[in-house]
Order: sequence, then C-alpha cells, then structure tokens
Amino acid sequence: MRRTRIAAAFLLAIVASACADLPTDSRQTSGIIANSGTCTATLSSLLAQADTVFGAGAPNVNSVVGKLNNLDHHLNNNNPAEAKNRAFEIVAFVLQKERENDLAGTAEEIARFVNAIYCYAGLDITISDPANSWLIYPSDSAQIVYGLDSTTGISFPGTPVGEPSMLTVEPFNGTLNTVLDQFPGFIYIRLQNAGNTGLTGRVTISVCATGVPESVNLSDLRLGHGINDNAGFEITPLPTAADPVEPTLDCDTSAPSLSLAARMVNRVASLLSPRSAQASATMIRRFGGGVSGTANEFSPFAPVDGALSFGGGVSGTANEFIRTPSLLLEEGTTEVMSSLDPCSTTSVGADVPTECLPVVTIQTRTVGTKLEGVPVDWYVPATSGGTIAARSGIDSQISCGTFGRTASTVTTDKGNAGVCWNVSTLGTYTVVAKARVGGDAPEGVRFVNGATGADSVIFTVTVTPVTISIVAGNNQTAPAGSLLPIAPTVRVLDANGQPAANVLIDWAAFGNSDASVSATPTRTNSSGEAWTNWTIGAGYNELRAMVRNAPDTVAVYFTASGSSGTTSINSCPIGGGRDPINDPSRPYGFWVPGPANGITMREVDLYFGASGKANAPTTYQIALITRRGGGFLGSVVDTTIVPVELRGNASENKRATFRLRNPIVGRTGNASSSANAVAMRLVVISNPDGATLNFNTGPCPLGNCKPDRECTATEVNLNSVTTSKPLGDVFRRSVGIQIRGN
Repeated sequence: MRRTRIAAAFLLAIVASACADLPTDSRQTSGIIANSGTCTATLSSLLAQADTVFGAGAPNVNSVVGKLNNLDHHLNNNNPAEAKNRAFEIVAFVLQKERENDLAGTAEEIARFVNAIYCYAGLDITISDPANSWLIYPSDSAQIVYGLDSTTGISFPGTPVGEPSMLTVEPFNGTLNTVLDQFPGFIYIRLQNAGNTGLTGRVTISVCATGVPESVNLSDLRLGHGINDNAGFEITPLPTAADPVEPTLDCDTSAPSLSLAARMVNRVASLLSPRSAQASATMIRRFGGGVSGTANEFSPFAPVDGALSFGGGVSGTANEFIRTPSLLLEEGTTEVMSSLDPCSTTSVGADVPTECLPVVTIQTRTVGTKLEGVPVDWYVPATSGGTIAARSGIDSQISCGTFGRTASTVTTDKGNAGVCWNVSTLGTYTVVAKARVGGDAPEGVRFVNGATGADSVIFTVTVTPVTISIVAGNNQTAPAGSLLPIAPTVRVLDANGQPAANVLIDWAAFGNSDASVSATPTRTNSSGEAWTNWTIGAGYNELRAMVRNAPDTVAVYFTASGSSGTTSINSCPIGGGRDPINDPSRPYGFWVPGPANGITMREVDLYFGASGKANAPTTYQIALITRRGGGFLGSVVDTTIVPVELRGNASENKRATFRLRNPIVGRTGNASSSANAVAMRLVVISNPDGATLNFNTGPCPLGNCKPDRECTATEVNLNSVTTSKPLGDVFRRSVGIQIRGN
C-alpha cells in the first residue's frame, strides 16, 4: 500500500495588476449554488427574504429593512453609486451576523439573499457559500483570513484594493488542465467588484493538500493554476531570498486559534489580480523548501508536483540497461552504460546496438503519466568522440537524421526521445541529454534524474578490443572468374574471449586486377562469425578481412589461386634489389621479348614494396602500361590496374597479378627487336600516404649478369630511351616477374 502524508501546506503570493478583466466562471464548484440568471429582485421580495434570513420579528430585521429602504431611495433618485455602497454595507452586515450564528436562514437562503441585494443594486456579483465569502475594502489593514475549515489561509497587506470587493473561496471539483501529478487541495478563488479592478499589493495564499505519497519530495510541490476557465495551465516558481514568501497555515498541527480567525474574518483584503500576477509557493515548518512562478488569471488552484522524472533507458527496456533505479517508475544513473550493464561496452567495429541506443523517458513521478512534445537536447561533450543523430521510430522502425555533435528531439506520446549513436575507435564515449520546458512540460517544472537529482542524463559506452581469426575459406584454388566454393569466414571474439556479435567486417580484394567481393561490409552473427563472397581472378589473389575502426593489426588475410589454363612463358625470381616506381629522378621501365608465334601473353605477376610508415597497411592503385612496336616509344597496347596493399616495408615483395585486357599475340621474327619486344612501365595511380613504391628487380645486380634462361627481362633507365634506342640502355638484366600465356 502506498503511504501518504496527512496534509501539506502550499503558499501562493500574488502581486496586483490594475485595470484587468476578471475571469468569467464557467466551472461548477462543490459549494452551495446561488441563484443566477436575469435579475428579478424587487424591494418587496428583498424584505420578504430578510424576514426569512433573520427571522420574522428578530431585532436585526428592522435594521436591515431600513438599509434596504435607503438603497431603494438612492436607486429612485438616480444615484447608483450610493446604492451600490449601501448594498455592500448590507452584505457586510449579513455576513457578519452569519459568522456570529445570529441568522435563522439556511446557508442557501443567505446566499440567495446576498445575491439578490447585489442584483437589485446593479452589481454582477454572486456567492455560493456565505461561510467562505468576505467583503474587502480599500481601508483594510494587513490581516489573514482562513477559509474552507481553515484549510486555506490568505494573508493580505494593508490598503489592498481600490474599491469594495467580494472575495469567495470554494472547493474546486474539476482538475487542472495539465498532465502533471495533482493532489487533493483544489480551490477556486474569485474576486468581484463593480469596476473589475485588481489588487494594490501582494497577497499570500496557503493551501493544505492531502494524500501526498511518501515518495514525493514535498519541496518539489507547487501550486498549479488554471490560467483561464476552460484551458491553459501554469505553475508557481520558487521564491528567492529577495522575494520570500511567509506561510499562513500549518497543516501538520491543529488549526489556527478561533480567536485569531474571529478577529480576521469580518474584513479581509482583496485577492487576485487577474493579469500578470507573480506567484510563489513554499512548504512550511518541517517540510521546508519552496518554488516560484507566475499566474495570469485567478481561477482554480491545486498542489502539483513540479518535478518530472527524467530517466535514461534504451528502446523502452530500461531494466536491462540502467544500473541504479530511481524511486520512480523510470530509472536513470549518471553512468547509464555502466560496467554492470549489458550495454556498457561494445566491441570495436560494432555500432551501438539498437537495443542499447540512448533513450530518455519523461513522466510524472507518482502516476507515471508520460509527457509528450517535451524538447530534449542531446550533445557529445568536447572530451568525447562519436556523433549522434535525432532518432525517429523509438517504438517502431528506427530512422536516423543527420549525424553531428548535437541533436534535438521531442518526446513521443509515450514520453520517449532518443538518438542514434556512432562510435568508432577504442575508448569511452559519452552522450548527454537535457530536457527543456515545452509540450506537456510547462514553464517552471524541474527535470530530475531519479538516481542523482541532476537535470541531465548521461550515457557512456566503452569500445573494447577484439581479436579476429580465419575460420574457413583460405588457400583455395578455383577457375579464374569464379566464386570460391567455400566462403571466406572469420570469427571475432570480444575482450572476454566471447563471440562478438554485430561487429562490422570490411572486406577488400587485393593483388589481382579481376578479383572482387560482393558483400562488404558484413556483420558478425551471434556466434561472432562473418563471411563474404569472393570472386577470384587468374593467378594470385589476396583478400583482407578487417574489423571496422579497429587497429590495423586486427585483420586477417586469405589467399587464393585462380586457374586460367595458362603456362609460364617467362620467369624471373625475386631477388634482393628494388627500384622505385614513382621517383621522378629515377624513372625505370623494363622490357621482355615478345611471345613466340602462336603464343599469347595474358598474365603478368610483379612484386612490390613501399618505403612509408612501417606496419601501416595502405592500399595503392598501381597501373601496368604495356607497349609494342617501337619499344618504350611504341603505342600503348594495354593498361591494367591492380589494388595492392602494402605495409610500409620496402622488402615486402607483395605479389600482384595483372591480367592484360588486351593480350599480346606472338609474332614471327626477332622477339627481342624493338618491333616485337614488349615494353612495360609501372605508374602509381593512387598513393594515399605519399610513399615511395618499388618493384623487385629479380636475381641480377646492376650490370650485365646472365640470369637463368627462363628469365629474359631487361630493366632500363627511361632517361636513356631515344628514337635511335627505343629500348634504352641496359640497366639490369632481370626483373622479378612471372609471365604466363597460352
């Protein structure tokens, strides 16, 4: 069973604003309903009502009869101002006698009589319960009045109004137009006078509330206010040291002494300027605390909880995400993704899972009513990496807006708002959510993280390392141009050695001009495994599987061989020499004898290295340009480009296969003549880090060594090429090269 406090006191201080329209009451109250409609009062009907209210023959009847005749006299002599003054005097006399228990009529009869007097004098003023109705005058001194069985206290300054006015305090049976938690203690306060004028000073109101749950922090309670009769709402802000509010009630002890009340009820100060009034509310005595705010019209008031639960969660599954629950239905912590939560970490290469994306819920703290349309601002702190985007589809299909360092959202009809979150490399990432007033959250509310009391919710996630290994699909041989029968498959384990799901694997094919992968990136499944489809080219093929955003070392390499029916027609093994590809001061090329008659040159293998950042895999695009007829000055026959991944090691000798788009057909005649020889030159097409790339120069050192007879390749310095020597001068008698054809 939920425990509740017996009562709590709330104070509302009002500052006057003159010449404002009073609200028209269209609400029903629980007090006695007075007569209304077209005025039908006559002098004779008033005299008859006086007998009913005071009792026929009672001593005070003659006094009232005289006053009524005097009022009628002023009306007959066209003196309405004096008639209205007489009406106020008669009503003051009637209410005083009612409080002295010196009237014979019922409360309803007294209210009807008072309303008839006002009506007869031309005043549009009514009351429903004489016990909670008071006349106030400009000459009143500072005083306090207690109404509704001393559950409402009103403290007024001296000279509170500029004309006689009628104050009524009634219970209010409706509810305020807000989704905020509301507690018993509803009142309806009205001020009525001839000129619709307001206050000249400040008024403080105290209201006792009952049934406040123990879980509610009383210092967060405010007086909510219906700013007009049918719609609108505002709450009172906290008082300040410069503008304190003194209580007029103590709802935890006995009611104020009757002697004090008796001294105050005959005259009270005016209440409630209907426009631009400043209000404040506070708890008294053992409850302490306080709040403040503004009110624009003075109709119904009720205690409300001015603090809202601002809790963190993920996709509506807060219990599996939040470490420390608050006292309320929603939960929140300063480290929403803590080390104890399933979503506290994510493996490098894995997006923050959908079920772990940051979501906040804004709701009232007792009833749990969700607040819609409340703005929530998100940002990534300067000390954190990552990006966020406004998220739609909190409870359905998710879509993300533009990613950046900030995002703006509003809560759904379920009180939720959230963001998509991109994290990358190893480390800890943070996102902060802060709510603002708007939508169902009126000006003056406070957003409270249930666990910390802070006005924000902080989400953190740590990106942790993983390991990757080959499961299947390595070292296969298949026909060139075919899909490998066994899909290259990897397994990723998290920092605890468990399968890491949802990790992005980037696949890239290297070392062959005809190879490709048809699925990249792919994600690991619940077993931590991912795979792709690899179509290989003729000759050497290499495939890299790398964890997205992980260090370069978190990668594995597959190799495969593509069979094409070709055989070796020229073969120079790799050696210890290397020459640059992209050094303008040292331009090199090489030539090989043309294929014999009936043989077609189709594939060329070369070996590469890079003098760049050590152990930093980088992909380069290298083109092989072949010419025939005229040596290095001949026409281009073919240009083939191969992606090659090099690790910044000049002696790496990474193999690559160039499959000629335009195969070179054998001819008769001298294969080594400039007319038949095939001249080749390498060009770097893409060089992301500006490294110096090299090719392996085979077994011969500089000079005229004689390589094996299977090796017939000659390297030249391209600066030596002239029209008289289109194949240039011999620089080296070998190049690390494999040529195949059929």
